[in-house]
Amino acid sequence: MIHEITIGIEAPDREQAVALAQALVQIKNSLSDQDLKDLARLLKEKPGMVKTAKRFLG
Repeated sequence: MIHEITIGIEAPDREQAVALAQALVQIKNSLSDQDLKDLARLLKEKPGMVKTAKRFLG
């Protein structure tokens, strides 16, 4: 079942806000619900993990 939720995304313009929203949907669709929740918790606790992961992933 699809539930429509309205969110606000801070971005310089609508085009970039739409691109960010699409990226969020892609992340959600790539992960299980629990994995998505775990990822959000980890990123909240340790936001530097993204830089570390990017170094390892190239």
